[in-house]
This record gives sequence, structure tokens and C-alpha cells, in this order.
Amino acid sequence: MEDKTKEELIEELEKLIFLIEEAIEGIGLVDPEENFIFSNLAFDKIFGVQEGKLAGRNLSEFMTPEVFKVIKGETEKRKRGEKSSYEFEIIREDGERRQIAISAIPNFDKEGNYSGSFSFLHDITERKTTEEALKESREKYRLISENTSDIIALATLSMKSVFEYLNPSVRSLGYKPEELVGKLCFDIVHPDDKKNLLLLLKKYIKAKAEKLFTGEESNIGKRVETRVKDKTGAWHYLQSTINLVENHLLIIAGDITERRKVEEERQKVGKLESLGILAGNLAHDFNNFLTGVLSNISLAKTQVDPEDKIYDILTDSENAAKSARSLTQQLLTFSKGGEPIKERISIKELIKKSANFVLSGSKVKCIYNFQEGLWPIEADPGQISQVISNLVLNAVQAMPGGGVVNISAKNVKTDESLPQKEGRYVKVTIQDSGTGIPETYLMKIFDPFFTTKQKASGLGLSIAYSIVKRHEGDIIVNSEVGVGSSFYIYLPTLVKEAKKEEKKAEETLRGSGRVLVMDDMEFIRKAVSRALSQFGYEVIGTPNGDETIRLYREAKESKEPFDVVILDLTIPGGMGGLDTIRELKKIDPEVKAIVSSGYSDNPIMSGYEKYGFKAAVLKPYTSEELVKKVKNVIEGT
Repeated sequence: MEDKTKEELIEELEKLIFLIEEAIEGIGLVDPEENFIFSNLAFDKIFGVQEGKLAGRNLSEFMTPEVFKVIKGETEKRKRGEKSSYEFEIIREDGERRQIAISAIPNFDKEGNYSGSFSFLHDITERKTTEEALKESREKYRLISENTSDIIALATLSMKSVFEYLNPSVRSLGYKPEELVGKLCFDIVHPDDKKNLLLLLKKYIKAKAEKLFTGEESNIGKRVETRVKDKTGAWHYLQSTINLVENHLLIIAGDITERRKVEEERQKVGKLESLGILAGNLAHDFNNFLTGVLSNISLAKTQVDPEDKIYDILTDSENAAKSARSLTQQLLTFSKGGEPIKERISIKELIKKSANFVLSGSKVKCIYNFQEGLWPIEADPGQISQVISNLVLNAVQAMPGGGVVNISAKNVKTDESLPQKEGRYVKVTIQDSGTGIPETYLMKIFDPFFTTKQKASGLGLSIAYSIVKRHEGDIIVNSEVGVGSSFYIYLPTLVKEAKKEEKKAEETLRGSGRVLVMDDMEFIRKAVSRALSQFGYEVIGTPNGDETIRLYREAKESKEPFDVVILDLTIPGGMGGLDTIRELKKIDPEVKAIVSSGYSDNPIMSGYEKYGFKAAVLKPYTSEELVKKVKNVIEGT
């Protein structure tokens, strides 16, 4: 019986030794001085020695003195009967460094003396490497999060999402991160954008539920544009990517407010150009007819006694025709290119004249404040007058009960609010104390046909905007409901020096000379002929370029040359003004020609000198305007 029991014990011991030897975990025994007494195969592999070659060696051989000192401290704990678990670094036989995790159990003999410890080792090098990499990765993400210009936020996934984290970039909205943490996300979202975000949240919550029950991947991303309120109350456009990350929403947002402004600016220009194509064609034909009407009426007035009733009738008709001319000029403002016909002007007098005309008969008065020595500008006086008139009229309509319009002008250099090239500008401010413009309308007020007023065309502000832009300036608006609106107009100053002009004390339109007029419409040729003949000029009319060239050549050869030629820029089906002057210059390099057109948008009208003309006259015109232009060209003034 005893022999059998002994056999059984031996068998159990052999099984135990086998398990220890084959264990994946390193198992060893050290004496009180940390000398190895026993180690299994896994233990030997951890230290990089051959099987069975570790016995008799000391633990200190495989580590630095600093590490061994720490381990000796752990040994003292075990001598007191304490178990210990810790991590340390060893240097293997081949010099490779490995990270080890150890659990050590103290061993005592029959007398209770400490005889060493059993050690259980795990090589945790790979795990530690992964942890370090993860730590490094987290540090990189932290650096990225804290240094990116994008706003990064983490919020709870619920219908009342709360901010849990915001990176420092939220300061671009005026907030400190801690000011928003714990607050509802929707507190800073524009009311009109909340609906779409709520729908998105419902979709994400549903996606999360599906993931829980079906195991499907729901970490989807959605890009949205949202308006958020900064600390001052101003609205910013943010383009955000929202991702579902477990029970949270990860939001990465970039401020695109400035980009939106640029896009809206392009859209405005596009709308104006589309409208201009149609408006330009209509206005051109209308101006041709108005030329005959306006020229003949103004001429008829010179032949009637001012005390005669007919004179008053003609005056009313002339004023009506001039109003029609103003309307076509507004339409032509939109035409493609829309180049203004510029001349040196003093903005001060132009502002007063335009504003006083609009305010006449209204309950609104105007207070002017002009800086001394305002720089002159080079501009189209008719178009700039139209800008002032439209903005003052807008101010009057904003104050139906009466009030004050403050208009000021001063010299400025390029400032930060002006997206123009560096230079000098005259800044005109038109300020009212009216109803103000709601914020939702501010982005639309310069759009064609946009209006909130009854019986209004919606063209006034868009015309002003277009004119200023084509003068290479800018127009900016600030408004507050119940307080009023301020429009700031920036107009570039005159770069080239002004020509010295000496005006006669008593200027007369009467003169002499031979004038050749080319226009495809007979009634315009007749009207021009009557007007110029009335003031002493000899006039011959032609319908096209070929006839004009023939008559000009014959007159020059007969020693009775024409003193000036008036050329219509556009002749349907025939040679227009530009081709005609090129041929005339071959005959006479010194030819004096005036270009005429109902298209103000044609670059030839604004830059006529580059094309060989001495002056330009825009249809429709009065007889006085035409005669004065002819006289100045003939006399070279």
C-alpha cells in the first residue's frame, strides 16, 4: 500500500514538473540574494539563455544597478511576508532590452526563515511598446487639436446634446472652452438651422441603436453648414463634419464666413451681368429714340419766348424725356462691362446737388460734414449722382415720419475693412436714424429686384452697388433694427494730374465749322443737323461708314474739309464708328472725331482717346450738350 502511494506521489510530482516546464509563463525560484535556483524553459527564454544555464547566476547580471536597487527593495518586502508585483527592465544575454512584469511570492523554511521567492514572469515588451505608441499618438492628437484652426468639439449623443470638450480654437468665436463645456450645443446655433440639426441627431441616435442591436457599423460622417453665434452676438458660418463615435458626437468645424461673403459677392455680380445683357440691348434702342426727342425739344425751346405757354409745355416734355433718360441710364448700369465715362469731379458739390434734389418736399433734412481739401475723384458724374440719390432716397423711405440724414466725406487710405487694392479713397458716409435693416436681409439688399417695400422696383441699391464696383470702389452697410443704417462708399481718388482749364467768363455755344454726322437713323441725323445749324454750324448727314469715308475724302480733296466728324458706334449691317475712324485716319491722321452711342458699357465710350477719338457723347443728349461737345473739339479745349 505504501509502495503504491509513493508511486502515485511520484506520478503526481512528474505531472507537476511537466506542467511547470511546459508553461508559457516564466516560473523560477531565487534565493535570498537573488541567485537563480530553478527556472523553467519559458523563464530561460525571457532572459535569452540556454535551457538550464540560468541556475547559479545572479539577477543583477541582467539589469542596470539602478534597476537592481529597486528590486532589492521589493525583496525586503518579501522578507516581511509580503507578495509583490511590479515591472522592470532586463538586459538579455544578447544585449536586447525587454520589459518584464513579475509576481513574486515569498518562501520560508520550517524555522520561518526567508529562503527566497517563487517568481512568475511575463514579457510585456510588445504591450509596453503599444502603450507608448498609443501615448505618443494621443499626444500628437492633443497637439493637433490644440493647435489647429478648426474648432473640435465632443458632445453627448442625445436630443439635448451637451458640450463635453472643446479645443482652444473656439476662442475664435470669443469663448473660452470652459465657458461652453456643459452647455447645450443648440444655445449658440441659429434658430433657422436648428431643425436640420435635430433631424441629423435623430438619424444618428437611430444609427447608434441599430449598431447596438445588429452590430452594423454606424460611425458615419455628415458635413453640414451651420450658423453659430459668437460671444458678441454676431453670426458665423461654420462648415462642420459630424461623426458618431460610440455615445458621442465628434464635431470638426471650420469658419467659412469670409468664403461665404466672397461667394455671395460673385453671385451678386453674376445676377447683375445676366440682367445687364437684356437691359443694355433695350436701353440702347430706347436711347436712340430719346436722342431725337430730347434734342428736338431742347432746340424748340430756343425758338420760343420763355413767357409763352408753349415754352412751359416744352419744358415739361423735356423734363419727362430727361426722366426717361435717367431710367435708361439705370438699366445701362447693368449692361455687361458697364464702364463709366469718367471725368474729374468734385464730390462735395455733386453730393449736395444730388441729395437736395431727393430731399426736396420731404420731411427729412440733411446735415453735411465735409473734410477740408477733399481729394478730387475721376468718375462718371451721372452715375455717382445716381448712387447718392438712391441711397438718400433709401434713407428717406426708412424714416416715414421725418428725420435727419447725416452725410459726410473724408479722405482715407486703404483700411482693413476695404477689400480693395492699396491706395487713396474718398469715403462718403450716408447715415439715417430709420427703421434699420433686419440681419436676415443684409445679405440680400444689393440683389436686383430685392425689396421689402410696396411699389418699389428693388433696383435702387443694386444699381448703387454696381456703379461703385465699376468705379473700382466699394460699398459697405451697417444696420441695426430700430437704430438706423449707415452706408459707406469708397471711391478711388484721381491718380493723374488734372488738366488746367481756363473757362471764359461768358461761354457761348455759337461757333462755326463743317460737321459730318454718321447715324443709321434718319430722325437722329435730322435732329443733330437742326441743333448744330441753329448755332452756326454746317451739317451733312450719312447713314453708314462707306458713305462717310467717301464724303470726307471728297471734302478734303476739294479743300473744304470737315472740321469734326460725329460717328455712331453701332451701324446694323454696316461699318460702325470704330472701323470708320480707322479708315478716316488713313485719309487724314489729324481727323477730329466724336464717338456717339446708346451703349455706355462699351469700353470705347470710356476710353475713346485710345481708339483715336477726341470726345464721346452718350445718347440721349440735349442739343446744348451736343453743341458744346462739338465746339470744344473744334477749338481743342
